[in-house]
Amino acid sequence: TLRIAEEIGQVARQPGLDPATRAVLLQQAATRAAHNYALELVGETLNLGRTAGALALPTPPEFALRSEQLDKSTCDPCSRLHGEIHQLGTADYYSNLPPAGCLGGGRCRGLMVYGDGPRDFREG
Repeated sequence: TLRIAEEIGQVARQPGLDPATRAVLLQQAATRAAHNYALELVGETLNLGRTAGALALPTPPEFALRSEQLDKSTCDPCSRLHGEIHQLGTADYYSNLPPAGCLGGGRCRGLMVYGDGPRDFREG
């Protein structure tokens, strides 16, 4: 992803590094980036699996509410997305499926909660 390329590029552009040090730093940056990307894929897979399960129900829910763990570790985009309701299975739903929008990437704790209509979420 672009984030991975940016992090590795920053290391590669550091002036005054000898080749051996640059190689070690590039390897460390690439390992961190790969780890973070893998975590992000796990979060996406979790939420896509939950979506598949919801859609496979005999009577699938029609809507989903984005729910975030709201605490000091929650990023601003996730705080803003918390509570948004989307029609299940639409392009809008998939574009807002966690970790979409999250600055924490693979550390996103958001998920979708399913219901038959917005009233399900508002009435508890």
